[in-house]
Amino acid sequence: MNEKLRVGNVLSRAFSTWFDHFFGFLVLALVLTLPILPLELMPVFSGAGAEGGLGNILGGLGGILRSVAGYLLTGVVVLTVFQSLKGESGTIMESITSVKSKLLSIIGAAILISIILGLGFLACIIPGIYLALILVAVIPVIVVEDKGIFDAFSRSNELTKGNRLQIFFIYLFYFFIVIFVLAITIGFTTVIFGFGIGEAPAELAAEGDLSAASIILASLFSHLTDALVMPLQATLTTIVYHDLRQQKDQIQTGDMFPDLGGSAGNAPASGAPPRYDMDGDLGSGPDDSDPVW
Repeated sequence: MNEKLRVGNVLSRAFSTWFDHFFGFLVLALVLTLPILPLELMPVFSGAGAEGGLGNILGGLGGILRSVAGYLLTGVVVLTVFQSLKGESGTIMESITSVKSKLLSIIGAAILISIILGLGFLACIIPGIYLALILVAVIPVIVVEDKGIFDAFSRSNELTKGNRLQIFFIYLFYFFIVIFVLAITIGFTTVIFGFGIGEAPAELAAEGDLSAASIILASLFSHLTDALVMPLQATLTTIVYHDLRQQKDQIQTGDMFPDLGGSAGNAPASGAPPRYDMDGDLGSGPDDSDPVW
């Protein structure tokens, strides 16, 4: 099967699934990222400036942990999205329970991916983008196919071959959404809190030009906007992985992840088709009013 990913089809189904679970995904993203906020604010609380110091080190660690939290979010979203694709009525809490056994592999892969992409983007933007396209399916492979970290890297490379240009355009569209949200965030923090993205909040606080309370409130708003778009990226990743599996392995949705759900009460009726096929057509699964949590 030589058919390429269809960019518009992937985007439309990803947005539909994202909206179906919007509130649950938002809460999950906030739960994963908000505990990291104190570390990211350490440069402000410690009074450390741009010269360095413990506060800056802890702030950098907070940034790394936020990246890892994004991959953990993807792990849970993969399970939830697959339940929707299979026409099942599972919840995010069930997905969290199911992903526990793969937690260490997801964290390990997240750290390794962050290092690889960081080095790639430091070397030059283009190698970083290319590496990101190769590694896009790593987390879904770990969750769905139960592979180890290095096997998942190899599998992601195999799955994305021949479709990396299509994957690039899918994530380019997502990038424009992020830019739009970021513009709103910058405008809001500039008007309401008095600083923009080009200014260092820790230095402004140290000089008395900006209160710590303003920085905390602005950071909370930034986390909220991040939590709005992070699940969309995870949903896109899952749909891309799902369609690549259908294309490369010529396998149906229900056969990709036969153990998903685990309880008969959540399984669709015998013979019921998945909620979506690769054309994005609705199947005869349950209605969209399934509980999120």
